[in-house]
Amino acid sequence: MMDKITAFIRKHQTVVLLAVPLVLAGVLISMFGSRLLLDIYTYFCVSLGMVYGLQVFMGNSGILSWTHVGFVGIGAYVTGILVTPPMVKEMGVPNMYSALVDLSLPVVPSILIGALVAAAIAALIGYPLMRLNDFASVITLFATLIVIHVVMTQWDNVTNGPRTFFGLPQWTTWGIALGGALLMLLVAYWFRESGLGLKLRATRDDRYAAAAIGIDMVLTRYLGFVLSALMAGFVGGLWALYVTSFSPKS
Repeated sequence: MMDKITAFIRKHQTVVLLAVPLVLAGVLISMFGSRLLLDIYTYFCVSLGMVYGLQVFMGNSGILSWTHVGFVGIGAYVTGILVTPPMVKEMGVPNMYSALVDLSLPVVPSILIGALVAAAIAALIGYPLMRLNDFASVITLFATLIVIHVVMTQWDNVTNGPRTFFGLPQWTTWGIALGGALLMLLVAYWFRESGLGLKLRATRDDRYAAAAIGIDMVLTRYLGFVLSALMAGFVGGLWALYVTSFSPKS
């Protein structure tokens, strides 16, 4: 039995080395740390989840993904719209569509829907973007982020425009944030070790050689991009339920 455990740890030592200190730090801070230190740890775990989502696409493809923070925002707004009580939405976002005002769901389904909406938008816009390379791809992804930001600041029937969206419950505790970070770590590690992750790194290292051995560069990038957006939307929901109020500038 011990031999199997040792072999498992050796095979997946990257996950163990990243997860164990994070868990130990959380337990020790919750037992002996101050409230301020626990808040810092919670925010750190949420931010770490965002980084793992970014790693899935940018780390494996080598393409600077400016849009990642935009998908975090999409997940945050969708989650906020779904979990905020209708009376609070009616007061805080006076121009919101009546269908959205009346819409109310539990926290966990709201986070999952936020992640799926972010992934759906990435799936809708991502394929032509993945055909670009080098500076063209970076500039285009940055322009896409600007478009997302403009939509968030101007669509006041949904996001309250540049004003603060408030009224969310503070659901994300340090334990939930830690669980989210560990989940994102496992997904990022799985993707890195999967065949798709290996193909994506091959397109990063030499796209011509990758194409020569039959790797579909556009499709491989596209799938990584959508998965990264899914993770960003999920963590965006956790972030929104921690800060409880936010605006596009956040």
